[in-house]
Amino acid sequence: PGNDPGSGWTVGGVEDATKNHTLLRKPNITEGNTNWIESAGDENNSEWYIYTADTFYFGGSHYQNDDNMIYGCMDTAACNYLSEANTDFPTYSLCEYESCLDCLGIPNGNAIEDECGVCDGPGAIYECGCNDMQPWACDCYNAELDCAGECGGDSYYDQCGECDNDSLNDCVQDECGIWGGLGAVYECGCYCESENINYLNNWDDGYENYYGSYGVANYNDIWGYTDSNGNEYALIGAWNGTHIIDINSSAPFEVTFIPGSASTHRDIKTYEDYIYIGTEANLPDPELLEENVTYTQPQGIQVVDISDPTNPVLVNEWGGVVQSHNIMEEDGFLYVIGSTSYYSVDGTEESWGLDDLIILDLSDPANPVKIGGWSGVYIHDVCIFDDVLYGCGIETDDMWAIDISDKTNPQAITSWDGIPSAHACWVSDDGNTLFTASETVGGHIMSWDVTDLTNINLLDEWMPPGAEMWSAHNIFIKNERLYISYYVYGLQILDVSDPSNMYRLGYFDSLDEIGLNLDTEDVYSSAWGTYPYFNSEKIIISDMSRGLFLVDDYNLQGDLNDDDIIDIVDIIAMVNIILDDSYDTSADINQNGIVDIVDIIAIINIILE
Repeated sequence: PGNDPGSGWTVGGVEDATKNHTLLRKPNITEGNTNWIESAGDENNSEWYIYTADTFYFGGSHYQNDDNMIYGCMDTAACNYLSEANTDFPTYSLCEYESCLDCLGIPNGNAIEDECGVCDGPGAIYECGCNDMQPWACDCYNAELDCAGECGGDSYYDQCGECDNDSLNDCVQDECGIWGGLGAVYECGCYCESENINYLNNWDDGYENYYGSYGVANYNDIWGYTDSNGNEYALIGAWNGTHIIDINSSAPFEVTFIPGSASTHRDIKTYEDYIYIGTEANLPDPELLEENVTYTQPQGIQVVDISDPTNPVLVNEWGGVVQSHNIMEEDGFLYVIGSTSYYSVDGTEESWGLDDLIILDLSDPANPVKIGGWSGVYIHDVCIFDDVLYGCGIETDDMWAIDISDKTNPQAITSWDGIPSAHACWVSDDGNTLFTASETVGGHIMSWDVTDLTNINLLDEWMPPGAEMWSAHNIFIKNERLYISYYVYGLQILDVSDPSNMYRLGYFDSLDEIGLNLDTEDVYSSAWGTYPYFNSEKIIISDMSRGLFLVDDYNLQGDLNDDDIIDIVDIIAMVNIILDDSYDTSADINQNGIVDIVDIIAIINIILE
C-alpha cells in the first residue's frame, strides 16, 4: 500500500469521506466509473452512501436493480435515514440507531450534557454553581461555622467547654483527673465528703492495672493485721495480688507485695501470724497475654507468714480449689465460700476439695487441712456467732443458718427469704441480731431478730438519703456500731445499739460522685471494703480506684461520756474538766489546746443546733 495521504477525499459532499468512514456503492450503479469526481459527486448526486466507520450491517451484498429503486434506511428515527431511499432491503434492514444517540439514548435527539456534566441538565443554577451548599456548610467550599460563629474559623471548644482559638487558654486536667478541676484541695485529697470522721491519709501506689480499660478495679478487699508490738498493717487486695502497708507513721508505705493470679476479686483474712488470701482467679496472666498466650492461673488459698512484718513470706497454698469468692476466719477455722469451678480454666487442675461451704482446720496455721463441708446452695459470704454460721444466698435472695458445732458435718438449721441479693452479714456482739447487706440496685441494710431461729423477724431497714438506686457492699460490727462499705456512698457508720432503730453517726466518702455530679453510672464503684478493728481506732477503707484511705473512727466532739449524745451531762463533765484544770481532747471543741468557757459555749451551740 501507498503512504497515508493524511486526509481523505470528499464524497457525496462529506469531507474526509474516504477516511474513518464506510462507503457503500449504491445498488443502482451497475457499472464502474473511471471518473472519480463524477463518481464521488456531491450531496445531491453521488454513486456512494457514506456511513460512519465500521458500519457493516448490510452484510457486504446489495441488489442490482433499475434506476427507479433506491435502497436505503427509510426510518426517520434512524441515524442513517436516507431521504431519497424508496426501498429497504427485503432480507435485512439498512437502518442503525447507535451512532447518533444523544445522552438520553434517543437517536438524533437533542439532549446534551450541561456544564455540570448532567445530561439535559439545567446547568449551574445554584448559588455555588453546579451544586447547592451542604446543609451543614456555611459557604460554597463546604466550610463550617466554628464555635464562635465564624464561617471557616478555627475556634474550638476545649475540655471545659470554653470556645476560642488559643491553645494556651485550654483548660488542663488536674491531679484528680478532672478537667478544669481545682486539684487535691481537700484535706483528703481529691474530692471527698465526711461527717464526724477525720481523714488521716491515703496510699495509692499499686501497679498499673493491665485490665483497667476493661472496667477491672485497681483494688478490692481489705483487712488488717497487728503484730506482737502493736504495729498495725493494712492488707489491701489488688487486681494482681495483695499489698501489705505499714500504717503506723504519718505516711503509710508498702512493706511488700504478694503476687497472685490476675483477678477481679480477692478476699483476705488473718489468723495468728498468718494471712490467708482467696481469689476468683478469673483473668488471663497479662505477661503471657503479651506473648499471645491466654492462660488463667488457678489459685487456691495463699498462706503468708507475717511473723516478721518487714519480710512477709508466701509459705503455702491450699490447693483444694482453683478459685474462691470469699473466706472467713473464726476460732482457728477458715471457711472458704464461692468456689464453683470443678477444674482450672485450662482443665489441668481439679478442685478436689469443692463444697458450697468448705471448712479448713488451722491448727497448723501454715498448713490448712479440710475437715468438713456443706453443699445445698451457692453461698456468697458468711458470718459466725458461736456454733451458728449464717450464709448469704445472693442468687436465691435468702439467708441460711447452719449448725457448725460439728465442723466435720455441718447441718442446715433453717433459711428465710426477703433479702434481695443477700451479699454480706455480721452478727451483734450478743448474737441476738443479724445484720445483712444487699448488693443490688436499691441494696440496703436490714436487721433481723435471730434469738429464735424458728421465728426470725425483720427489725429495721436503712439506706443513706437518696440511695434508692445505689448499693451496699460489706458490713462489720464493733461496739454496737455497724461499719458499712457502701460503694459510692463510702464508709457509713450506724448506731445499732437499738437494732430496731438504726441511725447514722457519721460517714466518709472518698469520692463524692453524686454530690459532685461526676455522672457515674457504676453502682458498684468506690468503697469496696473496710476494717474497723485496730486498737488505735483507725479505720481503713479500700477505694476501688484510689487505694487505701485511713480515717479516725467516729468521734462525736463534745460527747464526753461516749453515749453518742451531747447533752447537759456532757456540759457538767466539761465544767469538771475546767475545775480540775485537766485536759480532754473531746472537750476541746475548738481544738486550741485548752478547755475553757469558749468550749462550753461551743457545746451549748451544738446542743441548740
